[in-house]
Amino acid sequence: MRMHRFAATALSLIFLSEGKVVALEVSDQASVNIHSELFSRERVASYGYKRFSIDDSGNIEGGYRRAREEPVDYSPLLSDVALAKDFVKAVLGCEICEFSPFYWPEAKLTFHVVVTEEAKTPFLIFKSGEEFYDVFSEAGIDSDPEEKIERANLVMFVGDRDFLLRKAREIADPKVTRLYLARRMDEQESSVSKDYYAQLFSDTNCTVSLKGRKTEGRAYIFTPYEDLDACLSKQLLLVAGLHPFKGVVPSALNVDFNYNKATLADIFFLRVYYYIRRSMNVADEDLQAVSEWIFELADFEKRMH
Repeated sequence: MRMHRFAATALSLIFLSEGKVVALEVSDQASVNIHSELFSRERVASYGYKRFSIDDSGNIEGGYRRAREEPVDYSPLLSDVALAKDFVKAVLGCEICEFSPFYWPEAKLTFHVVVTEEAKTPFLIFKSGEEFYDVFSEAGIDSDPEEKIERANLVMFVGDRDFLLRKAREIADPKVTRLYLARRMDEQESSVSKDYYAQLFSDTNCTVSLKGRKTEGRAYIFTPYEDLDACLSKQLLLVAGLHPFKGVVPSALNVDFNYNKATLADIFFLRVYYYIRRSMNVADEDLQAVSEWIFELADFEKRMH
């Protein structure tokens, strides 16, 4: 099936796509108060009370979610400064991350999915297609299926632990191989607490291999079928070039939070990053100032449907 295509040809087009369903269930996440300096007074006044459930003290009790089971995604109410600070962390990488900043130079990639027989279900087809569209197409990255694995930029493996171990050995990624050789995922070396990637996929058997992304133009995703819903958004964000980080912005890559789905901030981070890299000659040290200006133009409310 051919994926939807999204062409971001001008700055004005970055912020026009539709979002997902609004849900107003009470969140189990810690209280977040709109009177914090992290929030934009203009955004809160414009649509905050309309789109979110906010008590008399300013605590957000419910509101927009990327999926029904997800925590409230209040990133559309944050200030440009707060968004820009975590944007820089996400695109430049953390100090202890092993991968340097990356984006697909032509904003194009092809993908090939390798699935065990027991995992070949309509749910897998629907779910993977939905996630590819939500992350790649929404960010302006053109993604298409590729029949031949050797021609694909992204290879996704879906199956049980033994299957994923075999595939890790086939691509000769020692780190992924060691991970699947461990009796349990939490039996890693003591440095795991400092490994943002390990934290990101804790309590799952998911991981990514990005070792050949820059040199060979290919990345790999490893996902057990039962962890598909918990991992795929995060994996696609990593493949596209974002990094795990610690910060204040709701994000599937924020290791301090518990989001599984790409939040609106994640989608805008990618769209802004790819716009800057394709269209503007901006040095890394200037990314925060430039992104603050672009975030100021963002109409988050249009995506909350």
